Amino acid sequence: GGFSQGGAMALATALDPTFAHAWARSSMVHSFLFAFGGDSSPETGEAARRAAERAFKLAPTLPLSSMALAHYHAYVRKDEARASELLSRALKTTPGDVELLLGAFQIEQRQDRRLELVRRAEVLDPRSMKVQEFLAVTLVCTRRTEEARAVIDRGLAVAPARLALILGKTMISLQGGNL
Repeated sequence: GGFSQGGAMALATALDPTFAHAWARSSMVHSFLFAFGGDSSPETGEAARRAAERAFKLAPTLPLSSMALAHYHAYVRKDEARASELLSRALKTTPGDVELLLGAFQIEQRQDRRLELVRRAEVLDPRSMKVQEFLAVTLVCTRRTEEARAVIDRGLAVAPARLALILGKTMISLQGGNL
């Protein structure tokens, strides 16, 4: 069996309680589980908060610390304004951090802003499949069909089994009435 990311982060923080990166990742796992993983218990939300605050206390300038706090506010507290504020502040100091851009992308509600964030990430890391997937989904959702098709086709040429890209191609067909 595999070792879960949550288990890995628990082990990492137990072995090194000063490992801010692990605390931030642990918080993000708990926030994700709270919002999307079927465990919206108070204990999971509290674990997300504690780990995010610990990461931020240990390394307040680490972009991942800001992202962990932002995910906690967005996914557990449902405070997108606070999450957006944290990410905007972090992006001002580290505008070239692709992971931070994608974190902001995930929390952003406005499609035009999401597209701007993922385009910035694409300029910085054009070979990232995660960036290409986020870009493809955004283009499909904004009905920019030809741009989406080009991104999806490029991605599928490199990684033909990427589910997000396959789903994007299917969505384009559905949007065009080609069932």
